[in-house]
Amino acid sequence: GLTVVGLAAANKVYDATVRADVTGTPTLEGVLGSDVVSITGTPTGAFTDSNAGTAKTVALAGLSLAGADAANYSLSPPTFSASITPAPLTVTANNASRAYRAANPLFTGTLTGVQTGDGITASYDCAATASSPPGTYPIVPHLNDPDGRLSNYTVMKNSGVLTITPIAPRVVFVGEDPRTSGNWRMAYGADGYVIIGGATNTPSVSVTPDGSQFFYSWADPTTDVRALRKPGASGERVAACWAAATNFSVSLDLGSSGPEQVALYFLDYDRFEGGRAERVDIVDRASGQTLDSQSVSNFVGGKYLVWNMSGTVRIDITALTANAVLSGIFFGPGGNDAEFVREDAQTQGNWKQAYGGQGYIIFGEATNFPAPYSITPGGDQFVWAWANPTNETRALLKPDSADERIAACWVSGTNFSLNLNVGTNGPARVALYCLDYDAMGGGRAEQADILDPNTGATLSSEVVSNFVGGKYLVWDISGQVRIRITALAGNAVLSGVFVGSGRSNAQFVGVDTATQGSWVGAYGSEGYLVIGDGTNAPGYTIGPVSGAGFWTWVNPTNDVRALQKPASPDERTAACWASTNEFSLDLDTGPNGDTRVALYCLDYDSYHGGRTQEIDILDPESGGVLSSETLSGFVGGDYALWDISGRVRIRFVNLAPAANAVLSGLFFDAPQARFAPAVRVENGVAHFQLSGEAGHAYLIESSNDLINWTPVCTVQNIAGAADVSEPIPAGAGQQFYRAVKLP
Repeated sequence: GLTVVGLAAANKVYDATVRADVTGTPTLEGVLGSDVVSITGTPTGAFTDSNAGTAKTVALAGLSLAGADAANYSLSPPTFSASITPAPLTVTANNASRAYRAANPLFTGTLTGVQTGDGITASYDCAATASSPPGTYPIVPHLNDPDGRLSNYTVMKNSGVLTITPIAPRVVFVGEDPRTSGNWRMAYGADGYVIIGGATNTPSVSVTPDGSQFFYSWADPTTDVRALRKPGASGERVAACWAAATNFSVSLDLGSSGPEQVALYFLDYDRFEGGRAERVDIVDRASGQTLDSQSVSNFVGGKYLVWNMSGTVRIDITALTANAVLSGIFFGPGGNDAEFVREDAQTQGNWKQAYGGQGYIIFGEATNFPAPYSITPGGDQFVWAWANPTNETRALLKPDSADERIAACWVSGTNFSLNLNVGTNGPARVALYCLDYDAMGGGRAEQADILDPNTGATLSSEVVSNFVGGKYLVWDISGQVRIRITALAGNAVLSGVFVGSGRSNAQFVGVDTATQGSWVGAYGSEGYLVIGDGTNAPGYTIGPVSGAGFWTWVNPTNDVRALQKPASPDERTAACWASTNEFSLDLDTGPNGDTRVALYCLDYDSYHGGRTQEIDILDPESGGVLSSETLSGFVGGDYALWDISGRVRIRFVNLAPAANAVLSGLFFDAPQARFAPAVRVENGVAHFQLSGEAGHAYLIESSNDLINWTPVCTVQNIAGAADVSEPIPAGAGQQFYRAVKLP
């Protein structure tokens, strides 16, 4: 055989093929004498496999013999060796950034040098988690090699950088809440809570006190409504606090999910050293900048300061008097909850003035549940009518009648349920009317359970019996609940469900000419609107205002008739809404219910000889006048006072043709005790009704000259209204009575 010489195989960089480059000019060795033999073709080479390696065998192909004597020879192709060197492969992670507490983004990068068909891919990860503090973290690339081809490459890995940026805190003060007291679950804490001395549940928030505070417990357990309710349905409460002689701090890490409602509960349970006052500063923990500052005082009854916050902040609590205390921290709005208020055996079927202002269902008669409220039956009950119509006072009044009534119910032999949703308007006052009209089997008894529909947990439970005359079980409810009625004796019945207090109502109280513009400390404990300066009225809806223009007489001023500015009471402003004819504004007391409303009217410039105006409180649905008063001679500034509940329209009508109607401010406070105007005297005994804050005791005093007052009796006002009977001393003449709320 003939041998080919003059050729060589070239080394190459890995390319995932067996191709080998052959160099040189082929010649033959071994041709005899004058034989005519030549070589023809193009030489090609092939490695035995495509993998990288040294001195790899290369087989020659593509050559053949030609010439007259070619048939007398065979060709013996040579075997060469050459190397395949690894190919360069580079994977680079891209840089990325995110805010602190946010989830990591999808990491990306570039992968170059992969040869066709090798199936190598790249992925990227980072050890940083959502709770990792701000800073830089490596983004590490990883290669995925399902077919084992990486040995053919020289790999270069370049890590990227994840930059976690701190969240710029945002803090907006919402307001002060003196109403909720220890019943936090109605208004706060759906996203987490810290009850000092109770329980902590903060799944998405980090709460870290600085350690300079100490723990103090006033009472545990207690039934005092100022004390915070413990989670669960036990009804137990705890009155405790973190405290420090001068100041302490609490750090909050609120994550990156956006503004979170944060409510701080302050309780001056023991009125230490005459009463505490303290300042609360919200500080950017990174920069030390103070983002907001509020003061709180007179919180013997408990007060919440409420903000919308985001980011990482430090709360600095500083004693202004006595010591610094904090009893609870709550995140988010209220959740599904129920707080029992009372059993009412007095109202009977006369529900319209006490319940149902926001909605009702009278079984067998009518349903009116406007959005966002909704009620759906569980399907285990049927309707039964005892009497329809009837004039018995224990039967429920029909909605569209002043005197026609119906005695009917939903009924089940064992139990039934209904689902109630009060939407985001909670907490809502909800009254269940139970009527044992026929005293079945000697008298019914039943249990009403308020359940969380998501967990099945019992939020509140009450037993009612001896309700032949009709009884309301009254709760404050928030969110969505399931109401289950279970028979304990006889069968289970329910005659009506009512949401909200009574229909819109307004009772004129009087006119205050003495306070003038110095309202701070006298009015506005539950909210205010100082026209031309500021508004803080949590839970109240004010507006729209129709037909009025804005006017400023002077700002600032030290005139005592001008209203104090909320943020700086030493400064005052004299401004108003005004109209030459009339203007109106809508007011909804919402979940605040009965409210003392003070309207400040100021005739600052005694315009065209002095203003005179009529103030009408209207039902916005019917337009009916609930109350009306005329005001004149108010150059010094007068507060017109009403007790208002529900939704009303307040109309100001100009009665002086050359002047105009004006309003300078609205102020909201808890209603004071009052007597119904109708007093009945029989056999020397005065009978009247006291209306005031439910659950409180009142001292009744009498006088014949409005100067000297004599204690008469103490009344426990359990349900919000109480009957009082008092003998009139012989020869006493005219008698006056007043009620003083006891602590």
